[in-house]
Amino acid sequence: MARVLYEAWMGQTRRHAQDPSESSISQFEDAKLLVLGKEWTVESHLKMMEDNSIDKCILSVTAPGTHLIAGDRALAKEVTMKTNDELSEIAAAHPDKFKFFASLPLPEVEESLEEIDRALDKLGAVGFCVMSNANGVYMGDAKLDPVFKKLNERKAIVFIHPCACKLLMPNAQKGGEPSCVTVAPLPQLPRPIMEYFFDESRAVVNLLTSGTMSRNEDLRLIMSHGGGVLPPTLERVTSFSAALFGKANTGQELREIIKSRIYFDLAGKIAVMMAQLNGHRLTSNNRLAIPRADPRSSPHFQAGAATIRHRLPVHAWRR
Repeated sequence: MARVLYEAWMGQTRRHAQDPSESSISQFEDAKLLVLGKEWTVESHLKMMEDNSIDKCILSVTAPGTHLIAGDRALAKEVTMKTNDELSEIAAAHPDKFKFFASLPLPEVEESLEEIDRALDKLGAVGFCVMSNANGVYMGDAKLDPVFKKLNERKAIVFIHPCACKLLMPNAQKGGEPSCVTVAPLPQLPRPIMEYFFDESRAVVNLLTSGTMSRNEDLRLIMSHGGGVLPPTLERVTSFSAALFGKANTGQELREIIKSRIYFDLAGKIAVMMAQLNGHRLTSNNRLAIPRADPRSSPHFQAGAATIRHRLPVHAWRR
């Protein structure tokens, strides 16, 4: 899998994002953790794949996704559809090399339901990429139940990409209506370094403990960056689940869901990945490891993903 930083989507993000610092692009560029060089192109990506012996990539966009201004449904729908159309065109032009995960304009429910069918039936998407939270609405929130029910009906693969932690807070100037507020507990650190790990884990724990994964038995998830902080905190979550949710077997049920229906990609430094893999011994099977390359990241990030690709079995994508 690979994130795509093509200029059209990046331009939309830079023009419309409410807080440009929320973008993982801006965060990493500001911290000089990206190799800036040339902009992403299909040709450069194909060259990276050839250099790393990668046969096929699943393309998707990164944070902040395609819902760039909280409450602006029209813009979210426009950016989402345009993004999916362009990724579909790239994949169609190189069918032996590329497939893609479509974006959804979450937390807008009706628009997302329409886009699920359009992306699968007309554009050829093989799954969906969603952010860990959609302008403060976390995956697993009851508001999104119709969306996950639909994804389950379509037996969809859902790739969760982390983003900045956001909260819905009462706004006195809007009569107490909630406003989306971005949280930066340690503002001196770019959020992708640490906060992304926590936000994605928070989303997946919510999907598990809310019953979303239990109700939707055909739904499969992919967590990025080795599962964030979920592996070392899983036992704590499952040990309290029975007491919190009143089911004697809740903890075991969550473990089984993780082992059978949650996959983990391996994007990032190889040393970090190997440390995380130790935590997976209790939570998953080796077959759940999926390599992912971040094309704009530094060379050792790319090499790390390619190296692990040859060490572990990889889930076979079926379409």
